[in-house]
Amino acid sequence: MRKLKDVDMWLQENKVTNLKIAAKCLNGIHVGEEYLEGEWRVAAEPEYRYEVEERNHEIRSEYWGGYSRHNEIYQKQYDLEGNLLGEKLVVKNSAIMMYSPFLEDKA
Repeated sequence: MRKLKDVDMWLQENKVTNLKIAAKCLNGIHVGEEYLEGEWRVAAEPEYRYEVEERNHEIRSEYWGGYSRHNEIYQKQYDLEGNLLGEKLVVKNSAIMMYSPFLEDKA
């Protein structure tokens, strides 16, 4: 393995290890002249399906004159018949907005 400029050797060694692991999963994939060619299939049929849902989205006018944005992202799990099996909160987002969220009235 040759030394690349500004790249630690341990990063290259880790990449080789990761590629060896991935190659076992990518049986039948090869590099063509311009693209990867072949197909990657899952061995088992899916048992569930997932949806991602945004909830409680709001924009707040803050005391200091700016705005903040807030929302929650949930993951919902369904069986293949469409029955809800469960849901979980993935993340709560809160951010200061660097612009006014309202369109100007040009009338």
